[in-house]
Amino acid sequence: LGEMAEPVEYKLGQAAYNQGSSTQRWGDYSLTSVDPTDDTIWTMQEFARNGNIWGNSIAQFDFVPDCSSNITRYCDPSTLGTQIDVDTCSLGASAIIFTYSGGTPGQFGYLLVGSGSGVISNPPGASGDLCLGGSAIGRYTADVGVIDAGGFLTTDVINGNTGGGSGQLPGTIGGSLTAGSTWNWQYWARHAGVPSTFSDAISVTFTN
Repeated sequence: LGEMAEPVEYKLGQAAYNQGSSTQRWGDYSLTSVDPTDDTIWTMQEFARNGNIWGNSIAQFDFVPDCSSNITRYCDPSTLGTQIDVDTCSLGASAIIFTYSGGTPGQFGYLLVGSGSGVISNPPGASGDLCLGGSAIGRYTADVGVIDAGGFLTTDVINGNTGGGSGQLPGTIGGSLTAGSTWNWQYWARHAGVPSTFSDAISVTFTN
């Protein structure tokens, strides 16, 4: 409440539009309405087409629920400043994106998941704390990625390759993400000056 999302440009014009006569009217067909079946929003707007004419474009928008109350952040990664975030807790979203920030550009990393929390300080070959626990720790190694120039790496756990898509968890854990389930997440990555390191960790409870 009280916040606006970033603007979204969903349809670009194709050319300039110059109103040359009263027959070239603009704005007759503009409508935005809530869909009564699922509360998504439909909007129909005009855009400039080639040939100094206009066309209509229809888009559907969905509001992703804020899940800040479903997230607990823990396990400070000390001085490296690395961090993990997730964009939504809703399993009804088309994607659930985890983001690693503060990494070393050009290095690689992948997402980790565990059913519980725990701290193993400086495990062999790494600098920092591994903060996941449980009977097994899952590794999204099929979704390993290169950290971009801004220090970011992202993983889509709904459509990822590790578990086979549809929110499937890594094979060491098995099963899939379900509404009401809580999982703990952390990134492992190569980092300048040390063999590898970890982000901080978050606990996420998922919703429908």
